[in-house]
Amino acid sequence: MAPVFGKLADQSNLQRSLTIAVSLVIASLVIAKIASTALAIAVTVLLLDVGVQATQVTNVATIYTLDAESNSRINTVYMTTYFIDGAVVTSIGLLC
Repeated sequence: MAPVFGKLADQSNLQRSLTIAVSLVIASLVIAKIASTALAIAVTVLLLDVGVQATQVTNVATIYTLDAESNSRINTVYMTTYFIDGAVVTSIGLLC
């Protein structure tokens, strides 16, 4: 699905791409909350993965439009922040 969302983001439909991606993540969380069958878990994982990957692709497409000469530096800051945030949220989740 990454190529689909990449093309959507490249066509200057960033808001639409993010809306769809976040909707997929929210749908996966709703399914996880209301259903506990193996099929529901599989659908939840699939929707969550597609939603997060689509968000990632859209965000990268967005930051590449900021400054063409600084793409590598901007990407470094974005990815570093992305992984630090993931580690912090995981740590908080483990404590709760």
